[in-house]
Amino acid sequence: MFLVAWMQYKNMICRKFTLIFSFLLLLAAPSARADIELLQWLRPQRVEPDGSGDFDRLIKLLLAEINTPVSVKVLPIQRIRRAMLAGDSVCVAPATLSVFFEKNPGVSEENYLASTPIDKVTGHVFSRPGEEPVREFKGLAGKSVAYWWRVPYGEMLRKAGLKLLYVPSEKESIQLLMAGRVDLAWGWRPGSLASYRKLTPAPANYDSDFSISSQPTQVICKYSQETKAFLRHVNQVLAAMRLDGRLKKTLMPHAQIYGVDVPFPKAK
Repeated sequence: MFLVAWMQYKNMICRKFTLIFSFLLLLAAPSARADIELLQWLRPQRVEPDGSGDFDRLIKLLLAEINTPVSVKVLPIQRIRRAMLAGDSVCVAPATLSVFFEKNPGVSEENYLASTPIDKVTGHVFSRPGEEPVREFKGLAGKSVAYWWRVPYGEMLRKAGLKLLYVPSEKESIQLLMAGRVDLAWGWRPGSLASYRKLTPAPANYDSDFSISSQPTQVICKYSQETKAFLRHVNQVLAAMRLDGRLKKTLMPHAQIYGVDVPFPKAK
């Protein structure tokens, strides 16, 4: 009887010590942490709140083939800018390295890296269905244009005689255009083409040969050994996706993919 009671007591003490030891091991173990933060900000058709944007899909496919711990976060653009300037092992996608340097003069360019260009994004002015689209700069004189995000060369557009009206979203710019309250609406190809298809009965009306801005999308990173290795893997996967057609299937219709639809830009 005494022996049985002693054995039960001994087993109970052992279980308690095992639980305490396991708990201490958990406390002592370093917390799992992603090597890289990949930041995005919301934009129609490309990065959506529900993850349905074409770059949402692309990033998931890339990370599925890259054996690097990456934490993906959607943040306001100003917080992303601060993180890229002050952080370590931070990346942004989609973005453009040359635009980042334009917006942050004085940064040390050797501290930043970029993937190979992914697709070509062009800026256009859109007209109402049935109207003649603007085909050259002199056709902008005296026109009012709604724009929902950063308009490159805004000062040049003002000098061309455009009256610029800021609106909070692309949807509102399209609504103003369709209601006849402005003459034109600013937009980007390919994203705006999908927006017009969703919001209007007729396709987007613009001259594809008259672009006011052109830039490549990339994955851009603050330099570190981790981001350097990460971008090397990103470029390898992108190259494979170009060859087997997955990049064309993943990005939205009308995307102009470098190495597939358009030649790679010449290195400067």
